[in-house]
Order: sequence, then structure tokens, then C-alpha cells
Amino acid sequence: MKIVLVAVLLGMHAILAAQPLPEASPEPTPQSQDIDAQPEPAATAFALEIKAPDDIKLLLERHLELQRYRSLSDLSNDELERLLDMARTDTQNLVATLGYFAPDIRIERLNPENASPSSPPSIRISVVAGEPVQVSQVLIQFAGPVATDPQAAAQRLLIQDSWSLPPGNRFTQTRWDAAKQQALRQLTSQRYPTGRISQTLADIDPASNTALLTLTLESGQPYQLGNLVITGLQRFDATLVQRLARLQTGVDFDQKQLVDAQLRLSASGFFDSAFVSLDTSSDPQAAQVLVSVREARLQKITLGVGASTDSGARLSVEHLHHQVPWLGWRAVSKLSLDRETRSASIELTSPPNASGWRWNTSALTQSQLSGTFEVDSQRLRAGASQTGDRIDRTYYLQYDRADTVATDLSAPRLAESVSANYTFT
Repeated sequence: MKIVLVAVLLGMHAILAAQPLPEASPEPTPQSQDIDAQPEPAATAFALEIKAPDDIKLLLERHLELQRYRSLSDLSNDELERLLDMARTDTQNLVATLGYFAPDIRIERLNPENASPSSPPSIRISVVAGEPVQVSQVLIQFAGPVATDPQAAAQRLLIQDSWSLPPGNRFTQTRWDAAKQQALRQLTSQRYPTGRISQTLADIDPASNTALLTLTLESGQPYQLGNLVITGLQRFDATLVQRLARLQTGVDFDQKQLVDAQLRLSASGFFDSAFVSLDTSSDPQAAQVLVSVREARLQKITLGVGASTDSGARLSVEHLHHQVPWLGWRAVSKLSLDRETRSASIELTSPPNASGWRWNTSALTQSQLSGTFEVDSQRLRAGASQTGDRIDRTYYLQYDRADTVATDLSAPRLAESVSANYTFT
């Protein structure tokens, strides 16, 4: 049937092709209409060509002020000449940020052959970078209490030794800015959160292609930590935040301690978010520590569905309660079921005490089919754990019991044990 239809269509096509068609004016196709409807390209004031090393060419293409005027079609010749004079200074300043302070810059107006009088002029900017400037000497000075405080000697030495643009390195504006910001961060991260850069100078000698760098850091007053000012609490007590943050009053300000406190609050599970900062407008000898928290939901249920080739389908449900009524402890209850194992467990954990220790207790009952054995087991555990700055410790007493029954109806076997355990990381 398909072959006959194709043959008929081919025959009709041959008949129509043999007959002359009446002449008609061709209608514009959609494609030709789109072409005719396209707007003409916008006229430009001049064409710009940049000949320079790759890093300089990219910099000029992005930031040269002359680029902004290419779209002005009514730019006069006098205005263009004034812009070209400005472009020379702008090019020299931009190239200097890369460490080239004696470049050879040429700006030319080209007259291409066979160009019509209405064609825009062509501008060529050629840059030969020359030798880059290298740092010859770095002078880091301190002002304020940090300059004379014996306790700040190690901090001053750290700033000087870790300076990221030492003598012998190529000078660029980017590296110079980064080095200054690193020195300022090292000053303000310990004891002096209000420190600032009071004076900075990069003295460039184009004749010798060297740079003398001078930086003055003014510390401001040293700060010690005061009381915590906590916002965002609704259900939990402020004592919980204080014990999780573990920030002592009267100690010198250290930004790392505040960051660690923020991470402990966020990782505790009691809070969805936590932010810790120092109030530098308060008394430097007892500066307030601002703690803003957003509490997590009081309860949470997690459902799990899975499957494996060994135990088939698996279903689990877990319930978390951050503050059990009349007890105030956190409770985590879990049920799990698959083809071979059925288990139920509960774990209770107290809030941390003043030393950071948490009491915890747990119970687990499980029934498991392993080959020809069915094992019913129970586990009870009670102990305490502490998360420190460098060492995490846990000690607990554990009781285990297991009843094993074989499918061949042999006598069941009972096993029990009591163990004392201590672990640390």
C-alpha cells in the first residue's frame, strides 16, 4: 500500500512539473521579511585596536575610559583629539597597576586605504610594557597600644613575618592591596578589633624600577570579653547558650574564639542558625558579646524508606525531642524494620553542665535473623561525654544481653556482659 501511494505522488509531481505555471510576483518569504526588519547596526565614533601583552590588553579592554565613547556617532574631531590625550594618561595609570611604571605607549589615528569619507576613524593603542617594578624595601610601623605592649610582641612579629609582598617580588596594585588587607586582618583578629590602616605609601622609582612600601597600622584600644547579650531565645534557657559558647569573661578578644563559639552553637542541634560578634561600641575592658540565635523546632520526625539485596525493603522512623517535659533532656527515639532485623531504641542526653559534660543514657532492643539463628538482644548504656577544644572524651557503663535460638530446635543460649568503656579523640 505504501509503494502504490508513493508511485501516485511521483506521477502527479511529474504532470505538474510538465505544465507551465502562471507568472506571479514573488511574495517575500518570512526569512526575507526578518532580514528586511532587522535594524541597521549602530554607527560608532571610531574603531579601536589595542596591541599589548595579554594581561595589559585585557585590562585596557575592560577599564579604558576611551571605550565608553565609541558609541557616540556625533563625536567631533576636536573632541576625539581631546579624548586621545586623556587616553594616554588613563592607559599609563592602568598599566601602572600591573607594576609597569615606564611603559612605551603609542596612540595612532590610522587612515585605511579605500576608506570612504563617512567611515569612522581607526585608533590604535600600542603598549610596550618594559621592565616591571620590584619591591626593594618594606617598612611596617605600628601606632597605638600595640606598638609598646609587651603582650603584643608576638602579634607584631606575626604581621611582619607573614607579609605577603616582601622585597624581591613584583609590585602590582592587586598584590599591594591584598598585603595591606592581610596585615589589617591579623591586627584586628586579636585584641585590637578596631584597628585600622592610618598611613600607606608605595614610593615608586621608575628609573630603577623599584618600590619602597610603607604601612602604618594603628591598633586602637585592646578589648576584653564581657557578658553575653543573647537574642532570639524562646524555649531554651540562656545558660544553655553560655555553656555551648564557652566564652570566658575578662579574656583578650580573639576572633577565632568567637568563630568557634558560633560553630558550636550551630552544630549543637538546638539552633538553626547562630551569629556571634563583638560590640566594639561598649567598654573595651568588658566588651559585650552579641549572640543572635534562631531556635530549631522543638520536635522533628524523620521517615526513612529503603531496600537492599540482603535484607529487602527497609522502613525506619525517628523522633527527636529537644526538651522532654519535666526532664529537660534531649530524646531521640528510633524504630527500624526490614526482612531480617527489627529494632527499637531510645537515647536521652542532658544539656551540658558548667564543665561541658553531658550525661547520657540509652536502651536498645533488637531481633535479628542471621542464617539459621534468631538472636534477640538488649543493650543498656549510661555515661557522660565532653567535647573540648582539642580532645573529645566519653566514658560509659554498658550491659549487653543476647538470646540465641537455632531453627533446629536446639537449646537456646544466653549471653550477658557488663563493660566499662572510655574513649577519646
